Amino acid sequence: MSDEDMDGGFEELEAADGDEDAQVSASPDATASSSRRPNKSALYAVPTLAEVQGLKETGELFKNNVFKLKVDEMLPEVRPAYSKASALETVLRRLHQLFETLSPIDPLPVGDAIKSFQKRTSGSKVRIPFPDPAPKTDANYKLGFEKPSAMHLVGSWALKSAAKRPDGIDVDIAAIMPASLFQPKDYVNFRYFHKKAFYLAALAHAIQTAEDQHDIHLGVTASFALVDADPRRPVLVLRPIHDKSETDFSKLKCTIRIHPSVEADTFKPIHLGPLRSNVRVAAVDTESSTDASSTAVAATPRYNAAILADTLHLPHLVYLHTVSQACPAFGDACLLLKTWAFQRGFGSGGRLNPKRSHNSEEDRRRLVAGTSSLRFILTMILAHLLQGEEKRPGWKRDTTNAGRSKLANSFSSYQLFRGVMDWLAKHDFKASPVFMKAMPEAGLASRSDKVPREDFSKVFDRVLVEPSGTLNLLAFVPTGSVDLLQHEARRTFEMLNDPSSDHFDALFLQDRTAAPFTFDEVARIELPLSTIKSQNRADKNGDAAGISSSSAIQRADFGTTFQAATIQVSTTASRALEGRAKLVALLHPATGGLAGTWRLDGARPPASSDAEIGLVLDNEHAFRMVEHGPPSQDAEAAEAFRAFWGKMSELRRFKDGRVLESVVWSVTTQASRFAIPRRILSYALYRHHGIHESAIRFVSSHFESLLDIPSTLARTAHLASTEEKGFTLVQSAFDQLSKDLRALESLPLSIISVSPASPALRGTSTFIPAPLNLDLLGTRIPDSASFLPVHDIILTFEGSGKWPNDLAAIQAMKAAFFERMALEINNKIEGARCSVVFSPASSKMEDQCSLEIVLSSGFAFRARVMHNREKLLLERILADKFESAGAKRRARKILLDWQRRFETAPLHHSYIASMGHRFASFAGAVRLTKRWLASQMLSSPAVPEELIELVCAAAYLSPEEGAPVSAVAGLLRIVRLLANWRWKEEPLMVPIQAVIDATEARDIYTFPAESRAEVETNFAAARGSDPSMMHRAWFVATETDLEGFAFGRTGPVGGVADGIKKLARAAVGVLEEASSLDADQVLALFTPSLEHYDFVIHLKAGVLSRYSENVRADPAVWGAKRTKYANDAAGSIQAVDSVLGSSIKPGFDTAQAFLDLLRGLYSDSFRLYHDQHGGSVIGGLFNPALGREREFKVGLGFSSCPAEEFGSKKVGVKLNKPAIMAEIERLGEGLVEKVELRTA
Repeated sequence: MSDEDMDGGFEELEAADGDEDAQVSASPDATASSSRRPNKSALYAVPTLAEVQGLKETGELFKNNVFKLKVDEMLPEVRPAYSKASALETVLRRLHQLFETLSPIDPLPVGDAIKSFQKRTSGSKVRIPFPDPAPKTDANYKLGFEKPSAMHLVGSWALKSAAKRPDGIDVDIAAIMPASLFQPKDYVNFRYFHKKAFYLAALAHAIQTAEDQHDIHLGVTASFALVDADPRRPVLVLRPIHDKSETDFSKLKCTIRIHPSVEADTFKPIHLGPLRSNVRVAAVDTESSTDASSTAVAATPRYNAAILADTLHLPHLVYLHTVSQACPAFGDACLLLKTWAFQRGFGSGGRLNPKRSHNSEEDRRRLVAGTSSLRFILTMILAHLLQGEEKRPGWKRDTTNAGRSKLANSFSSYQLFRGVMDWLAKHDFKASPVFMKAMPEAGLASRSDKVPREDFSKVFDRVLVEPSGTLNLLAFVPTGSVDLLQHEARRTFEMLNDPSSDHFDALFLQDRTAAPFTFDEVARIELPLSTIKSQNRADKNGDAAGISSSSAIQRADFGTTFQAATIQVSTTASRALEGRAKLVALLHPATGGLAGTWRLDGARPPASSDAEIGLVLDNEHAFRMVEHGPPSQDAEAAEAFRAFWGKMSELRRFKDGRVLESVVWSVTTQASRFAIPRRILSYALYRHHGIHESAIRFVSSHFESLLDIPSTLARTAHLASTEEKGFTLVQSAFDQLSKDLRALESLPLSIISVSPASPALRGTSTFIPAPLNLDLLGTRIPDSASFLPVHDIILTFEGSGKWPNDLAAIQAMKAAFFERMALEINNKIEGARCSVVFSPASSKMEDQCSLEIVLSSGFAFRARVMHNREKLLLERILADKFESAGAKRRARKILLDWQRRFETAPLHHSYIASMGHRFASFAGAVRLTKRWLASQMLSSPAVPEELIELVCAAAYLSPEEGAPVSAVAGLLRIVRLLANWRWKEEPLMVPIQAVIDATEARDIYTFPAESRAEVETNFAAARGSDPSMMHRAWFVATETDLEGFAFGRTGPVGGVADGIKKLARAAVGVLEEASSLDADQVLALFTPSLEHYDFVIHLKAGVLSRYSENVRADPAVWGAKRTKYANDAAGSIQAVDSVLGSSIKPGFDTAQAFLDLLRGLYSDSFRLYHDQHGGSVIGGLFNPALGREREFKVGLGFSSCPAEEFGSKKVGVKLNKPAIMAEIERLGEGLVEKVELRTA
């Protein structure tokens, strides 16, 4: 395109101004016509053809009506206001006018040209943004300047496909450098980039002095920036001055970027092919060689691509414009793609508005390495799918549709977006390189005859070649970043296929750039940017062969040591975790460093070494202990394996007879097994890049101690360590007990089944039950570690017709069975202690009897008998028309408790156990979630334990969150679900039955469509019957509980649910930066705030039987002292006087017993909250209904005292808070340390 074309473009803009005036003049008539109110008959008219067609298209072209409405509402918010661009157009015209008036600078040798330029720009002090290495002053080529041969508006603004970002939109200008400035071989040894930097500096000086020397007011401030953080690709960034003048385009929130470019025929494509080497290391250092045929040490594909990219600005614009003209929804689809990508860390730009925050450290947004220009790549992918792939040689007839377009021009924006996601999710770039179809009419004729297609796959792992056939669009994108893009596309496609929800917020509105919420493992590192430091590390390691520091040719190819280090570290991590991780990606700050701007007279900012490595692990292979290498016969591969793994590699013979090079990662505990990927990454980074293990901060490492009691105390109190066997100890004890119970002979009926119904027996209890040393209770074991958890089991006897038909008699029969069982168990099971226990009951008809079994192995179980006749008799009472209302009310309560205990609990147990078998990290994530909620003093009954497990299952089965492989990643995604779940407006449907029914793992589990409508109806009914949510706030439904009543009827109430959401939102904000947090900061997330409680009860830690589980347990409470030897258990725990004594108390929790007492006495006056895992504080909130003064009358139901002023005649009373506090202190004598009343 020539200067005349450019002039024509600006003339069209001027004409557009005239058109606007015409529109303004015509606007009164339009306003008058639009203000006329339609008559009544028009409101009920038969739909027009256009309206019918619109309704049909909504159903066919979009997911559903609601999704289309949301898209229609979002698009205007992300689309720039092109109609308000008059000030921008003024600046663009003046820029064109300025560039046309520029005087040339005669070409001079490099040293002379730089000196001359410095004299010329003494006023503006513009510094030439040379890349590294800068040109030598004695280099034998010249630098000069001539006015641009053309100026083109390129990029998304010209296509009207730009999407808003918090830090503004880019308006790209291509300034074409005249071909006369270049010599045929300027593509070698950075010549082109040096001349480009000189040219850009001359343009910067012209803009700085435009008003003084050319009398052209631009109203902008200029600075330098880099494209893709590549110093070889500098640009000028122009920002408006907020002076409300005719050139103030600040309302558009955009910046102008000027790209120096060259014509496509400046250099021959054959010289810039991916296999060509255009950098001579010696020549770069001495500038003595200029011959392109010099000895080449390695290809420089990215160096060549950086030159090619400058030749294709205009052809790509014409290509995309041609495609967009044929596809009406192309622009809107681009907006959807760019918004989706930005929310996932793809594409440049910060999260904060630069006007409000000048400190880049405040911007938490992380950018996926190498994806600054990914928005343009996504646009090209969309065009490729609309145009079809270039036919390859040998395709005589297209019978496989390989060359046909994947998408149609008539598709809606949603269909185009979905098509791109589908293609990205399924295409294998490594196996099938992509070559876009040529478009000669756009100046993009195929050059495959000059640049063979097979050359790209030899140097690039992922290939997407644009229509000219010369440039790989993924040349600057690391392999891991492409894999992450496809991973996110797969998750997005799963969301689009989910019929239960449109997931619109997760797709376009929620910020999902935080690495801890995306990956299974995240490590924060400092990239080795200095080759000198890397060599020093190599010398210290004594293994210099293992250190991979970027060579001069690599730095020249990548542009900077930052880019080279990014690629190398990513490659090393991917190689080390091959087969264990699905992908390894690097992220770094989206602002600051090379991603920021700098003053025209300043130096380029240094690259930031701060980076994060994210791992998406393979659930099946991530934690295997042995790394299998090549056989010893393959000498070359075996040598490469040994070179990579170093001293860890060894030759091993396996049981199947194979002899392989191998690496074995020893495991002593379950925690160490789950840490294998972290150990591998630490070793590989230290060996190959000198990054010491202490400099790698893993997010998961800060959470490991939250689920363990102090090891010194555990060695004293427990018969065996749970670190090695975990839940296997208690589950093995249950299995043996089941066999012993079935073998009982003296019972009149045989036991046919023993069913578990306890969190510990399904692996989801917060702490792993350890075998307690019962003989040391009251002596060596302090009271603070004397808690013996009880695990519920359910017994079912064989059928018999001799059971009584009276509910009270059935309970007596159960007690008789238990008494007989207790006698036989005490005789047959050595060391077992059995006792029949009766729980408090309001009626003799309800199940109140159980058998407590304490085994010599240190575990306790509580057995109950399920008899189906109880349910039948209770249902008869409810169906009897002659029964009183009170009797039916009691029967209904007893029936609900019976169903929860004997039907729902075992079924729930099987559900959660199946989740644990299907997802290895599920149990750990549930335990961490329970720990977090309990630490916020929201233990049961505030939030039922089973309900927490269902919410965790919902996060794992949701396409939005996905099923992570690590427990910490599971916790973070569960917390994010709690933060985003609008529980007031929508139920949570958990397709957990689908997990059991599935024979193999699926990508998505969906709730049955026929049940979904019923759940919505039940949810609406529940909200209608309890609008204030005083009884149940969370509505969690499963396939077998469509009413969400199984565990939701007991809580949480509205206030608790709202508090959990606020806590979750605050936690998400902190955990987004989890990789930069230390252990104390993570621990703060598990520390409750007491500010909002009306009163606080402080308990004595020494008499709390579960205090050892406290998040901030003080070892001095149980008499711990420092010893010479770490394994000296006898010396590490001092003898402490016992208050609870040496008697065995299964399930006895001192604090819980006190809470039950207070709740029974003051249930109408206040609510209490406590951390059941050793919390030493109880928080209380008074009933707000009792806060006001009222008239005295008999039977008020709460402790009261006379009010000071209530009226002249009547006596008023109010809640007597001081008396209640004094009574609490009296009831808790010996347990309560103090009571703090905060609101009198």
